[in-house]
Amino acid sequence: MNNPPTNHDDLDLGQAQAYALDAESMDQLVDSYCSSLVQSLTEFESLADAFELEAWQRSLHALKGFIGLMAGADLQQLVGDAERLSRQGDGAQLQVAIQRLEPRLRGLLERLDRHRGRYH
Repeated sequence: MNNPPTNHDDLDLGQAQAYALDAESMDQLVDSYCSSLVQSLTEFESLADAFELEAWQRSLHALKGFIGLMAGADLQQLVGDAERLSRQGDGAQLQVAIQRLEPRLRGLLERLDRHRGRYH
């Protein structure tokens, strides 16, 4: 798999820090976020074989619901664009969007794992 582009800062903990009251709460929030992100990536893998727009729409809508907590604006925009394409039924453009989005999500997860490793 291609490595995510390095010219984007996809990790933004500002919003999460506003929710967390202390370091322990922040740790729990990061852990929960990572679990949700792993679940989304797992769904992406299973959806890739049978490209069903309704399933993609549900998965992307769920991702859009939590991605902003720790993702930068560019990554949030990519998720929103992909979700919009799924609602519009544009399968060809959605596949292109997913190919751009997935490595960025994996890169975000890697950055969060490194962040967690520093504090656990």
